[in-house]
Amino acid sequence: MSGRRPVRPADVALDLVDERDRAAAERLLAEDPHFRAETERLRALAETLAQLDLQGWRPAAPPPLDDDRALLPVRHAAAARRAWVPRHRGAGVALAAAAALAAVVLALVAGGRRDRPPATTLTLQPLRGVSGHATLTLSGDRAELRGKGMPPSGSHDYYEAWLADAGGRMVSMGTFRVRPDGSVDARMPVAVDVRRYRLVDVSLEPDDGDPAHSTRSVMRARL
Repeated sequence: MSGRRPVRPADVALDLVDERDRAAAERLLAEDPHFRAETERLRALAETLAQLDLQGWRPAAPPPLDDDRALLPVRHAAAARRAWVPRHRGAGVALAAAAALAAVVLALVAGGRRDRPPATTLTLQPLRGVSGHATLTLSGDRAELRGKGMPPSGSHDYYEAWLADAGGRMVSMGTFRVRPDGSVDARMPVAVDVRRYRLVDVSLEPDDGDPAHSTRSVMRARL
């Protein structure tokens, strides 16, 4: 056995294929639709990153979350900052999104997807008398949130899903809106290792352009 690892989409997208593997890479692109689609996706990410100055973006350090009250509303998370926000609100948000994309690309280049945690489905518990129920499925670098009977989003607010670690540091997975019938089916990328986190928090956020956690938590689940 040669001991050489197989060609990955990230290798092709970032032009890291060894000359000895060029023929194999071209064959995969021509014959494997999944390999070709993944390569094209990563090339698009790399092109986006190349056009942005990531050195100018630094996340603010959030205050700790009291883990002893992990199933109570967040009290001291006002400075928690989003690492990824799927809304176009200027250069700061674009840089934050690009930083998350960079994490995904670098993770694929460094280790591929061999060390993915198994898919996990969590039941989110309503807080503060909020109605409805929801589940969150975490699978590799993706998350899917589904719910029914939740309070619909207003014209000036939205929901946001967060991960919190044992020290209370929080990172956003993304924002979503609940339909008028109280249902939601949202898909979000996950650019971090969820095994480092203890808690999933869903908050109600005012649409005021402030990326901080509003402190209005409505649902929670332990990881």
